[in-house]
Amino acid sequence: MSTCPASCTGTCPEIVPVEITQNIMEFGTDVEAFDYEGAGNGADGTFDMGYEPTLVLGVFVGNVAQPPSTYAIAGTNITFDDAPADGETILVKMLKEA
Repeated sequence: MSTCPASCTGTCPEIVPVEITQNIMEFGTDVEAFDYEGAGNGADGTFDMGYEPTLVLGVFVGNVAQPPSTYAIAGTNITFDDAPADGETILVKMLKEA
């Protein structure tokens, strides 16, 4: 344990650097980041994102992260188990190999 900065009280755990020695996922040299932004209508749970993602980084409805068990991705479409409410913002952050 180390002492916290003056703005803290008590003690803080030491920060230990970690070396990453193995890639979790390997991409080619051309990887692009894309966002899909849309809005729910309360009736339709399927949305065309316009891109087929290689990796989905996060799905958010109304600024709340959605667990992968609540949606499915097939090709360029994302389908939610429950249609997002009318006006709810939908954000999908993804990577795609170019």
